[in-house]
Amino acid sequence: MNKFPEKLPDIYVGNLDYATTKEQIQKLFETVGPVVRVRMRRDKNTGKPRNFAFVQMVREADVAKAIAKLEGKPLDGRPLNVSIANEKPEPRQGPALQIGPRRSQNEGSDKARSAFKALFSR
Repeated sequence: MNKFPEKLPDIYVGNLDYATTKEQIQKLFETVGPVVRVRMRRDKNTGKPRNFAFVQMVREADVAKAIAKLEGKPLDGRPLNVSIANEKPEPRQGPALQIGPRRSQNEGSDKARSAFKALFSR
């Protein structure tokens, strides 16, 4: 049996100090209600934390309360940006790689043929 039957929206927490930890964020959000998890992203090149995180809470009512209570609240000397996280866009379907500009099938083909013939007809 699933402990958390429905997926609640993630809460975006921005404008974090780079020294802020997951534990600090979790403790702050637990003043509003129980927290499922806190995810902090790291820079791929440096491995340092980025200045945002995502929080998932247990109850829907706590999501709205957390946003109302914690938006603009200072943490490590910086006012937090707290909102519902944007949905991740669906991956694009189709060719994975396109090299060069898109053109219709016939666009420029007459010019290319003419140039090709001029070069190789000598």
